[in-house]
Amino acid sequence: EVKRKSVVAFQLKMAGPLLAILITIFASYMIGLIPALGLYIILWLKAVEKYPAVKSVCIGVGTGLFLFLVFDFWLKVPVPVGKIVEMLTAV
Repeated sequence: EVKRKSVVAFQLKMAGPLLAILITIFASYMIGLIPALGLYIILWLKAVEKYPAVKSVCIGVGTGLFLFLVFDFWLKVPVPVGKIVEMLTAV
């Protein structure tokens, strides 16, 4: 006999990643796109993938640094910096 999975269980399982993406979008508005993506990667690797904390931080910071170097430094593409950084640089 084939067991069928509930549609409700699948939808609840998708709530975590959807919530994480929404928080990342809000964080990118506050702290900037690159730090928000780095933070998302760190938290995702630690919470979902169960990586050790040091490895998660290294991968997240490395990814953020890579994105900064490629887009902001080499390609000179303006990347959203966030409201907190705007307030700090306005002083």
